[in-house]
Amino acid sequence: MAIQDIVCNLFKLGDTCYDMGMEELLVEFLLIPSVVMIIFLYVSVNMFLRGEHPKIKPLLAITFYITIIYSGFYGTFAMFISSFLPLFIVGTFILFVATRFISPTQMKDLGGITSKASEFIYDRSTIKDRILSKYSELRDLENKMERLFDVKSEDTKDLSKEAKVMLLLGHEVRVELENLLRRYFKIGGNKRDPEIQEVRDFLKQSSKLGAKEKAASKKK
Repeated sequence: MAIQDIVCNLFKLGDTCYDMGMEELLVEFLLIPSVVMIIFLYVSVNMFLRGEHPKIKPLLAITFYITIIYSGFYGTFAMFISSFLPLFIVGTFILFVATRFISPTQMKDLGGITSKASEFIYDRSTIKDRILSKYSELRDLENKMERLFDVKSEDTKDLSKEAKVMLLLGHEVRVELENLLRRYFKIGGNKRDPEIQEVRDFLKQSSKLGAKEKAASKKK
């Protein structure tokens, strides 16, 4: 058949193309893949050329379509669409039914809720990371202070300038850590998290040192 030969050669569908029935060739390997490809190309062009003249977009989509045919990639795409055609039809049907019961506004609101939920989880994880970072920083500061002087027994009046600076730094880190913990719990953070519980226990155990830091900050 002359038409079959032209289609097989033009669209580069391979040797198996000549063994297909005419209806199968024209519908499954020519019409449906071409429609899907043109829609996909038009949507892609529309995304990248927002605000451009509307007549340019269909022209570019058709140009890309012809380029894909000429380069020989159309055959691979057509085979893919043909193999997954039942899934494509089922997916299109589900989307059609969903849009009958859920309006675009509701779908947009649902997407917004999902986005907010993901941001909420991400924010909670980020705050926890900052809590653990500040906790490590506070422990390092307290270990340095213990090596330099007995801060628990010495009066802040008798401390050296370096010691008072370290107490001030410790006070700032402690205040920031406490604020982060309050914020973490405010957005529903897990109070029973072992790492968070360790931070809370540490702050309770070093309350005397916290009082010293507070006293030093007032004399700044």
